[in-house]
Amino acid sequence: MPKQAQRSNFTDAQKAEIYSRDRATCVYTCKSLWLLDYGACPLFQWDWADHVKPSARHGKAVVLNGVCASHTYNQKKKANGADNYILLDGNKGGAPSENYFDYYGAIPPVLEKQLHRLAAIKPSDWYFNRAVGYLLTACDAVYRKTNHQRTPAYYHRAAQTKLGKFFAERAKDKVASFEERKLIIHPEQKDVQLLLSLSIEHTEKHFHQCIKQLEIIYAKNALAMERFWEQEDCISMKRQYNRAARDPAITPVVLSTLQSHLHFWENDPRA
Repeated sequence: MPKQAQRSNFTDAQKAEIYSRDRATCVYTCKSLWLLDYGACPLFQWDWADHVKPSARHGKAVVLNGVCASHTYNQKKKANGADNYILLDGNKGGAPSENYFDYYGAIPPVLEKQLHRLAAIKPSDWYFNRAVGYLLTACDAVYRKTNHQRTPAYYHRAAQTKLGKFFAERAKDKVASFEERKLIIHPEQKDVQLLLSLSIEHTEKHFHQCIKQLEIIYAKNALAMERFWEQEDCISMKRQYNRAARDPAITPVVLSTLQSHLHFWENDPRA
């Protein structure tokens, strides 16, 4: 029986470097993995440092063998080393690759804008992004009344640990604020403001105050998405979209998602 490869994991520092190099974007799907783009809603995706040559096949945990992937794509790919149709090239600073050129041709303006904006991402930002990921996972666990793999309290502690590391790395590198680097696309949103406040104030009291408010906002967005998707006709979908649009807690990305799906079904010749 062939000897099983020992898993080779990336360090946090390597994950941060890969995340920054690839512009906080999944190289396989081009989805933004900068969680402040989404706010407190279920549309977020964890970033994952994916082995190009899988560790199960003796791929090493070195930055050159790593790419930034969404958690969903990483789970789909698993140890399939042939599933490496990379659309963003880390060797070119996270720019669209020849694969993208051959498969999709033109770069959509929305993707170009995203990649140019997220070129300002620094390695220290990964620690903040990971803290936000823990908080949103905790919010989801509270909303669905399930612990996922861990309890909300575990995710809260993990978020605090990553925030502490973020403050240390940012101070060391003297990185400008997210706002100064134009990394925030919805600064008017309450949930985004709450998350941003955690990049400034790191006290126990403030942390838990933010959690309580984020849980409420997350629940409203999750419920709006569920109500919309449960509908079976355009009139009912539109009713749920209008209901969501009247609620200031519903994030722009959720509203645009509902609107785009409503537009599809209202104009689908097969509907």
